[in-house]
Amino acid sequence: MHGLRLSHLDPAAAGALRVISYFDRLVENHSDADSLTRATALLAECPAGTADHRHAADHRYDPDARALPPGEAVPTSSRAVVVDGRTVGEVWLERTGCAWSLDGLVLERLALAASLAFERSGPLANPVPSPQWGDPALVQAALSARASEAERSRALHLLGLHPDEPLRAVAVVAPDAAVMRRTLGSCARALSAAHPRLGRPAPFGALWTTVGAILLPAAADARAGDPVLPEGATAGLPEGVAVGTGPSGTAAQLPDSWAQARRAARFAGLGPTWPRAVDATGLGTLALLADIPRDAALAHPDTAALATLGSEDLATLDAVCRTASVRAAAQLLYLHHSSVAQRVTRIERSLGFRVSGPHGRQRAQTALLLRQLNAPGTSPLGPPSF
Repeated sequence: MHGLRLSHLDPAAAGALRVISYFDRLVENHSDADSLTRATALLAECPAGTADHRHAADHRYDPDARALPPGEAVPTSSRAVVVDGRTVGEVWLERTGCAWSLDGLVLERLALAASLAFERSGPLANPVPSPQWGDPALVQAALSARASEAERSRALHLLGLHPDEPLRAVAVVAPDAAVMRRTLGSCARALSAAHPRLGRPAPFGALWTTVGAILLPAAADARAGDPVLPEGATAGLPEGVAVGTGPSGTAAQLPDSWAQARRAARFAGLGPTWPRAVDATGLGTLALLADIPRDAALAHPDTAALATLGSEDLATLDAVCRTASVRAAAQLLYLHHSSVAQRVTRIERSLGFRVSGPHGRQRAQTALLLRQLNAPGTSPLGPPSF
């Protein structure tokens, strides 16, 4: 059965019947979503994907049946998966160039087969609240400091949230507008899956071309600094995506949560020690560095001196700042300690101060962080754009 390929079929009735038969066999064999996706990619000869919103489970395969990162998907055609009249997922193809004549039928049969597979998987013991695409104007009204209490309350009601329950804002920044909506959906599903007991959807909307927001119902007993995204939840996100989460609070505090979430997103993925999802409550006093005006930060002599260093020296300086000695930095860089010592001497001449002691390392590390936060090309996000 898996030897069938769309390129070998004519688009007329005979080809269509063979596609239908192909999926009928998969259904008869009680194929799960993962198997259906793999078989569809083989048939369609292009990447295919399946998303189960209820279980926050995505599957994606290339034409050679190799698993692909779900978060990097850029669908060219898609269909909703419906169970009992509710949209519970999505299936898609990622075709390079023009669509093939049988693509529509393939997606139709895959969506039908996936709905049966989802039904067999059964409901969750603690159902995951489905994230939902919200009207960007409503999301913005909920987050805006200029909105009145009545306007914010109305926006939250229309988005399916209660204004009197704890909420937190999540900022999601993508490197490419083409993946913005899918990236937001993936993050919202991960957040909903991490907190199924909340029982509320996590509405999301794109507020700028590459910046979006998620409104997350927050557990009243959540501790400050607790991770909002579960460990590994951002592993499938496209390269360069950053997530910042603000503190939980009342509806009136949402604008402040949004401001802190955007600030936290600027720290996400800055370097090897920074995760791709940063919680504002865990930044502490480091958050104040993001409030320094960009021009002032880059004009400081320590930060300006870093612009004279090459990428090799910058990597060496970062390693020295993160370790207790030149030997430890050498191990981190897989270099001989004498080579690192020579680089450090050269770096110190450029900076005008020693970095071998605790004070010098702290000073250099602060300059590095200011540069990463503000200089173009030093962060996955570039300089702040929101």
